[in-house]
Amino acid sequence: MPRATTSPEGGLLESVGRARRRGIALYARDAVLDVLVGAWIVVSCAIVATAATGRGDLARSIALIVVGGGAAGAWWFVRRGIRQRFGSAGPSGLRTTARTIARAGRHRTGTGHPIPRDLREELEAAVELATAPPLGAEALAAAYARRVAVRLSRNGLAPSDMLRVRGSLTRLRIVGVLVAAWALGATMPTMHEAARNVLEGIDARPPPPPEPLWTHLELHLAYPEHTGRTPRVLENPTGAFAAPAGTTVTLRLVPRTAPAAGAVAVAFEGAEALASEAATTTVLERTDDAWVGSFVLRGTGSATVVLFDDDGDALGRSAPIRFKLDPDRPPEVEFVDTAEDDGAAARADDVREVAFRARDDYGVATANLVYETKDGPPQRLPIPLERPGARRSTTVYRWDLSTIPVGERAELTYYVEVRDNDPGLGLDPLPDPPGKVARTPPRKLVVEDDDARHARNVASLAQIRDAAVDLLAERMMLAEDAPALAPEVAIGRLRTAFLHEEALLLDLAALVDAYAVDPIAAERRNRELAAIHARLRKLHEKEAKLQAKIPAEGPLPVDRAARQAPALLAHDRRMVPSLEDEVIRLDDLLDGEILERIEALLARLRATQRKIVDLLEQLAAGDTSVRPMLDDLMRRRREDLARLSQARAMLGREIDDEFLNEDALELLRQLEEEDTSRSPEAELERARRQLAELSGMHEAVQDRLGRDAGETSALSAEDRARMELLRALSRIEDRAEAAEASLREAKRAYRNAADMPAVSEADRNAMRDAARKLRARIDRVDDTELGRRGRAALLEAAELARRIEELADRKTTTVAEAYDAARALHDALGRARLGAEDGSPPARRLDGMRRTSGKLVERLEGGLPPAEQVLDPAKLEAVDEVAGQAQGVDREIRDLLDSRTADPLPEEGRRALRRALGELDGVHDAARERRIDEGIARARRATAEVRRAIDSLRRKSPPPPAGSRGEASTSAERDRSLRDLVMEALEGHDRERLGERVERYYEELLR
Repeated sequence: MPRATTSPEGGLLESVGRARRRGIALYARDAVLDVLVGAWIVVSCAIVATAATGRGDLARSIALIVVGGGAAGAWWFVRRGIRQRFGSAGPSGLRTTARTIARAGRHRTGTGHPIPRDLREELEAAVELATAPPLGAEALAAAYARRVAVRLSRNGLAPSDMLRVRGSLTRLRIVGVLVAAWALGATMPTMHEAARNVLEGIDARPPPPPEPLWTHLELHLAYPEHTGRTPRVLENPTGAFAAPAGTTVTLRLVPRTAPAAGAVAVAFEGAEALASEAATTTVLERTDDAWVGSFVLRGTGSATVVLFDDDGDALGRSAPIRFKLDPDRPPEVEFVDTAEDDGAAARADDVREVAFRARDDYGVATANLVYETKDGPPQRLPIPLERPGARRSTTVYRWDLSTIPVGERAELTYYVEVRDNDPGLGLDPLPDPPGKVARTPPRKLVVEDDDARHARNVASLAQIRDAAVDLLAERMMLAEDAPALAPEVAIGRLRTAFLHEEALLLDLAALVDAYAVDPIAAERRNRELAAIHARLRKLHEKEAKLQAKIPAEGPLPVDRAARQAPALLAHDRRMVPSLEDEVIRLDDLLDGEILERIEALLARLRATQRKIVDLLEQLAAGDTSVRPMLDDLMRRRREDLARLSQARAMLGREIDDEFLNEDALELLRQLEEEDTSRSPEAELERARRQLAELSGMHEAVQDRLGRDAGETSALSAEDRARMELLRALSRIEDRAEAAEASLREAKRAYRNAADMPAVSEADRNAMRDAARKLRARIDRVDDTELGRRGRAALLEAAELARRIEELADRKTTTVAEAYDAARALHDALGRARLGAEDGSPPARRLDGMRRTSGKLVERLEGGLPPAEQVLDPAKLEAVDEVAGQAQGVDREIRDLLDSRTADPLPEEGRRALRRALGELDGVHDAARERRIDEGIARARRATAEVRRAIDSLRRKSPPPPAGSRGEASTSAERDRSLRDLVMEALEGHDRERLGERVERYYEELLR
């Protein structure tokens, strides 16, 4: 039995007892915490498992079992651990505790330091002796216990401090991880739902699909027309299917039972804009062996089939048949010809080629070239697509910059805008219907309008002429009033006239500088202006020396004014005749500019009308794609007519209606009228008549200008020869174009009357093989050596080869379609060949490709029905007449080359005419053999060669100024008009007193 606690060894045993009680408490606390943390982990795992599987009921049961079993196991292990470490109550428990303290003392304890080994052994031995001392050794045991207790006291130790405290760092880490995981789960609705399912023991798995109502199900998908997809059939679908908006889905099912009625309920998702269409129901119709119903897919959603019995009760409901929308993405478009730099300047009469590549899921419907200025609204030019609705296409658009309105010719920003063929069959409306829009990155373009700049210079010249007339009237009035004026008053009026003359010289100098950089103005005009300015400046400098003797400010003494006035008035009298001569010269110069402008505008109107006739011919043949180009030309004609009206208004004061008589004005009035009620055939006939009248008006103006120049000897013999040659070449050009127009008319009649057969299988194989070879060889051509036009032609050839390959895959392709595509490919390769240098690798490749395309053209041409079997005798006779026309033009060119009229023609123009002769021979042969397409191509090339000859002549020497009459006019009408101008400038003065003098002066001038 232990001794009393008052004995020395009793104090040691009491300390060990306290240590035992503390150890048991700590061990039990740690066990409880471990159970709680374990339960937390089990619950977390149950929630995560429920979120993954939905089995909240199973997870809760498992969690309860694990937590309960863990708690029971923990209780058993705790009791077992306490018994092993601290024993039972009594001396044996103290001895067990002492051994536990001795073992724990080897590690860091509550003191933070290990206990020495001997002290641990002595503590265990002292407790052993104190609780069960040997008989007769009680005093020794007490002394030994006292010594151990003293030693512990000296070391600052107590038995309870010597027990090792279990570390809690790992437990804290686990708790921290659990807290972070629960904080993250608190932000997830899925975890909230899983926790609720675990708490309530809910099985959240989706219910198993009901047994299918059918033994067989088919979904027939009929895709919208714009997609170009073939219909598709899905048998017993198990998952969601995708289809574009507008797809008609037809269900055909064979039910397991025999229902009395059925329906399919369709529900779309995300249909806020069209809530009324978000759900639809279609009644199923019974056929012989199945039930059939259909709906239109407008968006993502599901369809559910419901079958009913005779009483209207539902026999069953199928699982939802899921479907989703196959999106139609916006189109893509990009520029191709990177050779065009941003900001590159262009002339207003240039034709700029804009190449772009477009692609779309189901097809590109339209394309527009959009340009806009800084202040103006966007302007759209429709671009005709070769294959509207194609999914991929490369297009080269020739942008005629002259169609840009005059007021908008400056720095432009342009881009290509395309729209796909999406009709907007989905629930969500299109943002900018019809179709979806895509644009290229914008580019900048500076359009330099030389014509507008020249028109401003002519207007400035008219203002200077009027200012010179006003100055002349002021000088004449001063000379008339000088005898009756006081000297100081006369000097004041002379100073005013001097200042007006100085302003006139400044404006004239600015105009000379403007004419120097005007590309349209003739150099001779600038020299004349400079000479007028020099003569007036010389007179002005003499008067400036006299004016310098007079004070610029303050009153002028009467005696000094009397001395200076005679010299100034004498100079003023000398100024009047010189100024009159310069006014006449300015007036002649202005009239020449205006007449030349009228002639140029008439020439441009004639060319525009010729293009309008060509497009109207295509429109009358049924080609509606030319309507946008026709509208552009109509707008261009209206602008030129407005300019012609302005020029005629400026000229009317001098020559009245000398150059534009009543018939000409009536024609211009008809050109301004646009009657859309006429049929294309009537409009074509009217346009042809107007073209002939315009040509006659233009030639009449040219002839009159030539006669005027000849009468006044202002034109040299070289200029007259040049004008005669230009007129002859213009007549040849018109006759070549007439032959081409006749052949085109015969071709349209041939195509409209012929029943074109389909291409044979052998020819389609030949087309396919040739197109594939040509596409592969085109890709190997180094287009950097072809130039800008050659590259554009090569791009067009590649697209045409792709077109021929598509035509070869269609069994319904006619011979005419295949032949036109092959000939267009052959011509495009020819244009690309013009950009290659002879002997270069690209030239050799292109020559080989042209041989291949030429063989294909010849092969397909053999499949066309002969013209004799299709055309009526009148059309065949018209074709034969073209052969005679070609021979006539041929003789006219040969006679021209052999005559002295062709002397001004440069060698380049002669070579062009010789090439035209070869083409005309080909026109003659093709017309005789009724090969209409070849005749059209050769006639077009012949016309182009004649135009090259005309251009070479114009580049060699610019045309002489129209209506120039030397330094002074000798025309009675001109001088009478100048007299009227001076009389108008004298408004407000005594015209009755001056009128007789002015009349006498001009009558003397006329004599």
